[in-house]
Amino acid sequence: PIDEANQALKEQNISEAIRVLQRAADNGDAAAKGLLSNHLRNFPPPYKDVERACKLAKEASDSGDAMGLVTRTECILTGTEKTFHPISQARHFARLAWKKGSPAGGFMLYLVYSQDPQYRYNENGKFSQSKYDALAAMPVKARTDQIEALEALSDAMNTGH
Repeated sequence: PIDEANQALKEQNISEAIRVLQRAADNGDAAAKGLLSNHLRNFPPPYKDVERACKLAKEASDSGDAMGLVTRTECILTGTEKTFHPISQARHFARLAWKKGSPAGGFMLYLVYSQDPQYRYNENGKFSQSKYDALAAMPVKARTDQIEALEALSDAMNTGH
């Protein structure tokens, strides 16, 4: 079904691609469900359905599908999926996707890092020299999130993502 949906997309038949993926997802195909979630989240209207996309992404990610994990990361970062610790949850799902070999997972892991308030040097939209200095002074052993994020981004870029 993935190949069939991709062929429909090459022919610019989004409706057919979604129909193929939905049918496969309904039959328990986690990869189809993950890809469908990504398309529903990122395609333009009238195909865009963020709430449904995030529901499908949760189901696909619970099955271990890499694209489901990526889309779930997006859902958490944008606040569509509510969680008490969005950055740590998003990092967890992006890391799992990256470890499964997903270039998109690697990119998302970097994106989570860039959104993490503890690694930002802006306060209330303004540059903070004291935060910048504190981050710059961090020893290498305290930079594991940063190093991992840059390695993940490098992996994504090396695959053309």
